[in-house]
Amino acid sequence: MEESLTVLYTYGLRGDLDGLPRLYTFIRQLTAFYRNDGVTVCQHDPAPPLGRLLLLDLGDSCAPESWHCAVTGGRSMIVALDGMGYHAANVSGFFAPESRAKLSESTQIKLIDADHPVDLDGILLTVSGKDADDGRPEGHPYSDQIVGTPEATEGRTASGNPFSLTILMHPAEQTRLDGNTLQLARPESTQVGAAQVIPLLGAWKLTHTQIHPLPARIQPDPTIAGVVDFVMGEARYRQKRDQA
Repeated sequence: MEESLTVLYTYGLRGDLDGLPRLYTFIRQLTAFYRNDGVTVCQHDPAPPLGRLLLLDLGDSCAPESWHCAVTGGRSMIVALDGMGYHAANVSGFFAPESRAKLSESTQIKLIDADHPVDLDGILLTVSGKDADDGRPEGHPYSDQIVGTPEATEGRTASGNPFSLTILMHPAEQTRLDGNTLQLARPESTQVGAAQVIPLLGAWKLTHTQIHPLPARIQPDPTIAGVVDFVMGEARYRQKRDQA
């Protein structure tokens, strides 16, 4: 069956290019932490083998009031997120149609909206579906039952097989696993969310979820600072060209 999966994710960056170098340093720290911190099923079970890690943005990475977002049709933040190693981003609501074609050959990040779900090696990333509330008490960290089977989904991979897991690419009230659909709790713009699921007895089990606040004294990553400088330079060039 599938390997275990860790999802790190952000939401609501709203064009804050200047904050990305510090955010990237934090994401690298969290990646190292989760790569070396296996999650146990119960007290007496060994930690499962480390599996996949996905870095996702759930939307609102750009904002109309951000000048570089307006000038580039939303491409500025997406180029920066691609440089940070994000696997996919929800671009609903701000991404100009022509921007998708312009970025398709120069970036690896997957661009998700209502018309463009993505099959990421058997995991369906989509904005469809509704947030759900199962009535669990506030503060309950995760599902304590084994739920979901690969056969329960109606979606199919490119090979015709059912998707083993669906991740909704928009924030929910809380992180939960509903059947084989993973919903992720809404983080603030200065936070990084985390969720881990493991395959167990033919199903998926949600074993860990946490919202991590960005440390106040974390240092910016110089490589991503360079990426931001490049993106800002390209945006200023386009702005001057459009005003000429």
